[in-house]
Amino acid sequence: MSKAVLIVEDDPQLGESLKTILSLLHHEPHHILTLKEAKEAIDNQRWDVIISDYSLADGTGVEVMNYAVERKCSSTLIISSGHERESIEEELSGLDHVRWMSKPYTINDLTALID
Repeated sequence: MSKAVLIVEDDPQLGESLKTILSLLHHEPHHILTLKEAKEAIDNQRWDVIISDYSLADGTGVEVMNYAVERKCSSTLIISSGHERESIEEELSGLDHVRWMSKPYTINDLTALID
């Protein structure tokens, strides 16, 4: 089943690669670069899945997830990071339903969290 996927990744090459992979998997991905753009996208469209890098130029993936939760999004929420989850555990407090994807990740890791 095709899903609308918001990708928040400030590395343009990685974001576009992820967009290509998700397109090949028959999803409808949209790649943006910043927290500001993520907020606008969350306000303006319904997303089945939101994937955000932890470290963004203007904020964090945790801020993206908090914003989505505040807006009552029913999206599957995923943070990806090269950091260990334990290093930001305090920031994730109250976001128990947010899924974690460690970088580097495989297509199988990605599909397991999305499907």
